[in-house]
Amino acid sequence: FPIYAKKAARIAAVSEFTKNDVVEKYKIDARKIDIVYNGVSEQFRPLSAEEIIEKLEKQKPYFKNGGGITFSGGEPTLQTKELIPICKKIKEAGFHITLDTCGAIHTAETRELYDLCYLIMLDVKHINKHWHQKITNQPNDTVLLNANYREKTGQELWLRYVLVPGW
Repeated sequence: FPIYAKKAARIAAVSEFTKNDVVEKYKIDARKIDIVYNGVSEQFRPLSAEEIIEKLEKQKPYFKNGGGITFSGGEPTLQTKELIPICKKIKEAGFHITLDTCGAIHTAETRELYDLCYLIMLDVKHINKHWHQKITNQPNDTVLLNANYREKTGQELWLRYVLVPGW
């Protein structure tokens, strides 16, 4: 990829995150990278906080117990900087926010995002460090750090643990 990226006149990336990743990892000039979002119509594009709140307001009559929005994967914490201001506005508007995450990132920004959410659904691949490493190729230290952080805040945390026979 790096050789072809450097030779290419233009590059299409599927998100701002992907564009930034290509610029950082391969030292490609950002001006030659266009973002082309996945989807076949205008409805498949990033929404502003105001557009999200407008959609939530329209759906409010169908919500039970307040209702709200869930940000989930891929991995939403890869978009933490974008989600924080959106979540602040959604929370100010009075809607419930859930974050469904694998917990692989732990930074000051992800902690701020966690604090804006009423519920964190943390996907734990395996509680045993050895098995987690075997399944994901990553240790579970950061996942458990995130679980511990959330637990200390006293805010709601659901651990999602998938049982796979043989693992």
